[in-house]
Amino acid sequence: VSTQSTGLVKFVKDFKAIAEYVGTKNQFQCKQYYHKFKRRLNLDELIEQNQQKKTEGEEGLRMTVKPTEGASESKKLVSYWTSSEKEDFLKYFALYGKNWKQLAQHITTKSQNQIKNYFQNYKSKLNLPGSLENRAGTSVGSGAIKKEKKRELEVEDNKRTERG
Repeated sequence: VSTQSTGLVKFVKDFKAIAEYVGTKNQFQCKQYYHKFKRRLNLDELIEQNQQKKTEGEEGLRMTVKPTEGASESKKLVSYWTSSEKEDFLKYFALYGKNWKQLAQHITTKSQNQIKNYFQNYKSKLNLPGSLENRAGTSVGSGAIKKEKKRELEVEDNKRTERG
């Protein structure tokens, strides 16, 4: 969460105080930030929550970013990728390729855009474009291997669901 968001929660809509708190932005820029991101980051809700907590006597700022409208509740806006999410991405990418919707259905902690961005940022590092052609030594269109891999992954997902 940015310093401006923290300033907004701390000083409500006193943009002069927020600008002084941030130090690198002026009053007008802080006001623009508020109007630009108030829906996307649920800033009004964060401000209200923090004011309620202050009246209840809790100290400190708690800022949890909630998913925007239209996003499912299970997908948080966390950009950090865990090692298990990275492994899952590689497995499902080998199976579904650039079908972001399918990938997002299997990697439930990330949105389609987050998955697409991860691909764009790491495709050369992970040698991903070549992995589609080289998976199991066959071409992309090999349906038998796709079905086999899909069954294996579904069994693995079911085991993971039963455990957790």
